[in-house]
Amino acid sequence: MNNFFFYFLNAQRVIPKFTEHNEMVGYMPLKSSYGFLTPNATPRDAAHELGHGVFNFRHTFSNDNIVTLPEGETQNLMDYSGGKELFKYQWDYAHDTESGLFVFEDSEEGAMMGTLILTAMQRIKEAHAKGQTEITTSFITRTMGDWSEHLSVENYSFSDIQFRMGSSEPSQFLQPFNGEKYKIHPKGYIKTEWTNEVNGIEYVKYEFKNLIEVQGLPPYGSTMEPQGETVLWFDVKKEEEFLFEDYLYPSENIQINIDVILIEENELNTFSSFLIDNGKVRGYIIEREPGTYEEERTSNSKKRIPGNEYGVVKNDCQIYYIDLGKTPRKNCINEYRLLTTYQKSGTRSGILIHRGINYNSSTGCLITVGDGYSIDEIDLDVAGEIKLINVYNSNGTSNNTLNNINAYVNRKMRITECRDVNFSIIININR
Repeated sequence: MNNFFFYFLNAQRVIPKFTEHNEMVGYMPLKSSYGFLTPNATPRDAAHELGHGVFNFRHTFSNDNIVTLPEGETQNLMDYSGGKELFKYQWDYAHDTESGLFVFEDSEEGAMMGTLILTAMQRIKEAHAKGQTEITTSFITRTMGDWSEHLSVENYSFSDIQFRMGSSEPSQFLQPFNGEKYKIHPKGYIKTEWTNEVNGIEYVKYEFKNLIEVQGLPPYGSTMEPQGETVLWFDVKKEEEFLFEDYLYPSENIQINIDVILIEENELNTFSSFLIDNGKVRGYIIEREPGTYEEERTSNSKKRIPGNEYGVVKNDCQIYYIDLGKTPRKNCINEYRLLTTYQKSGTRSGILIHRGINYNSSTGCLITVGDGYSIDEIDLDVAGEIKLINVYNSNGTSNNTLNNINAYVNRKMRITECRDVNFSIIININR
C-alpha cells in the first residue's frame, strides 16, 4: 500500500479551502497521498479524510456519489453527522480497490475534476496492456454518464465523445445496490453504427456487457462471455472510431487490406467485387480484359493487371506523372497507385485505382464502381463467331465509391498523426 501523510498545522493560514470554510477540520484530495488536519481534528475526522484519499469515497450527500442522500441523515463515515459506519458498497470497495473502474474527482471533494470518460478509457487501456481478460467493478450501481465536446489525451483529440454506465435503453439499466459485481472484458465490446436524426452526424457505439459463465458442449468447459447486462458504453463520431480504438488498443502496425474477387471476365472487360478490411467498405472493380502472361506484364498493352498481392500508395499519382514529365490527372489527389515489381507485373508501373465509366476509361488500371452499376449486352465478333458480351458500366457510381475508400483510409491514417506507427495498404487481386 502507498504511504499516506497527514500534516497538522494552522491550515486556515496556508490552505485556501480552509480560509473559505473555517469550520473545516480536515482536507484530503480524492486519490491523494497527502492530507491536512487542524489541531481540533478527531480520529474520526482523520478516517473520514482517508476515505477520500485512500478509497476515493465521496460524501454520501454528493450528487456524484453512487446514490445521493440528505446531508446529516446517516451514520455513515462519509456524512457530516459524526458517524463511523460504511455502506456495503463502500466496504466491498475498500477490500478490493483494484476492482474499481471509475474514479470520481472534483474540486469540491478533493481534487480537480477528472472526466468520467477519460477515467474509464484509461482503465480499459491499462487492463488491455497488461493482458487482463476481466475488469471487475462494484461501483456500477446506478445509471450515470458524461459527455465531452473536446477531449484530449496524450496526442489524441476527440471532438465529441459520450459515455454512460448502463444500457442505452432506460428499462435495461443496472439496478442500484443489488450487491453484485460486474465484469467486462477490456476488448469485449459490441460495435454498432447509428446516425443522429437531428444533425445527421454518424456515430459508432462501443457497448461492453457483463461477462457471464456460458457452458460449452462436451468435452469443452465453460467460458466467460459478454452476454449479460450492458455495463457501460461509449459513443464516438464515426470519423474518430479508429483513433478511439487505437488509443485503447494500440498496435505497432496499421494495415488496410483490400481483397478483389473475380465475378466475370470476357473479351472486353473484367468485373470483380472488393472488400476493405472484411467489408468495412464494399464495391466493385472494372478492369480491361484478360491477356496472355506476357501481355498482362507489358506496359501499354491495355490488358488487366496480373492477379497478385500489391502494396498501395495514396496520393502518389501526381508524383508518378511528374516523374514521367506529364501533367498529373485532375483527380490524382484522390487516387492510388499500386506498387509493382518486375516479378509481379513486368514493365508495368503506373497502375492506378481511379474513377471512370467502363473499360474504355482504363488502359489497364482499376475503375471503382458502386452498387448502382449497369450491364450492357453487345454482340462481339470473336474469331468469326458472334458472341453476346456483358459490358459493365459504373453508371455514375464511380466517384462516390472512390470517395468512400478515401474516407475510410483517411480515418485510419489519422492514427499516424497521433503516434509513430507503420502504416500500409495492401491489395490482393484474386483471379
